[in-house]
Amino acid sequence: FEFKFGILTITPAGPTATPKFSLATGIYSLPIKLTVTDATRGAVMYYTLDGQTPTTASTRYTGPITVTKNETINVIALAPNYTLSAVATATYTAN
Repeated sequence: FEFKFGILTITPAGPTATPKFSLATGIYSLPIKLTVTDATRGAVMYYTLDGQTPTTASTRYTGPITVTKNETINVIALAPNYTLSAVATATYTAN
């Protein structure tokens, strides 16, 4: 941050880390339970199951996602004082 002439300017620390999936993209015997983590402290993650790019209005990640059919999951993360992460994408296909 910078304080100059009575004005406080707070500059974001940069992008939030890209979320990581517990299982790599691949072919699995479904159902599977998928967890998602983010290395940036305090990050909140949002996801979509339909291949669309998630936003902060998308479903908030609160715990494991159960994958029961072929799906492409996209996840973003946002932490305080950071900008949005890159989109993490994984595709899971039934064996």
